[in-house]
Amino acid sequence: MRYLIAVTVVGSLILGVLSMPAHAEAVPPPPPPAPGCKSCPGPPPPPTPVPTLAPPIVAQKVDIAVHFSPARVHRGQTATLRVTAKAGDKVTVILRYHAGAPQTVRSRVGTQGVLQRKWRVPGTAPLGSGTVRVSVADSGKVYSTGVQFMVVR
Repeated sequence: MRYLIAVTVVGSLILGVLSMPAHAEAVPPPPPPAPGCKSCPGPPPPPTPVPTLAPPIVAQKVDIAVHFSPARVHRGQTATLRVTAKAGDKVTVILRYHAGAPQTVRSRVGTQGVLQRKWRVPGTAPLGSGTVRVSVADSGKVYSTGVQFMVVR
């Protein structure tokens, strides 16, 4: 008798499993019904995309220094211009006394990262302020600065 009950129970279980559709477990349950109130029109709208900022552009640090001495130079005295920059950079120097045509010198920074030029201020140089304009070309970018000096008696 026990055997007959066990066979009947196992048989009914097998028949129950075989009668179930194969895809019954793979189908997700239906979505919940929409709310029944008049103030709820349905599902919320999709989220609004928020614009994001582009990453900041960080300027490269450029180590360029220009030194002119002396700041007050006498006619006939030697003046010195020293430019410190990356080795091999192109340098343009424009020297302009108080009056007269500008003098242009083009050169490159030396292997030690220094360009130094000395010259004797002419005895006929006009008295008053003058300027030295220095431009350094580094990887396609040009950095410029100016230094003022004074020619005195």
